Amino acid sequence: MLEALVALSLASSIVQFVDFASELLSEGRQIRHTGSTATNLDLQTVCRDLERLSLKLSTSATPSSEDSACLREDEQVGELMT
Repeated sequence: MLEALVALSLASSIVQFVDFASELLSEGRQIRHTGSTATNLDLQTVCRDLERLSLKLSTSATPSSEDSACLREDEQVGELMT
């Protein structure tokens, strides 16, 4: 019984090693052909998109002169109410 468990454990370890080695070789080939992995390219695209969205948000969040006048009026009303 114990020998069967040892054999199963050894087989499992071999399968894990072969899987790891094949993934490593696959990513190595990708890097050699394209200069990067597909995961890294996807992450670069996501980062660029987030940078663009952040820039749009920061420019749209800048108040215009009309907005700042409304804000000042709201502050004055708030001060009068207190």
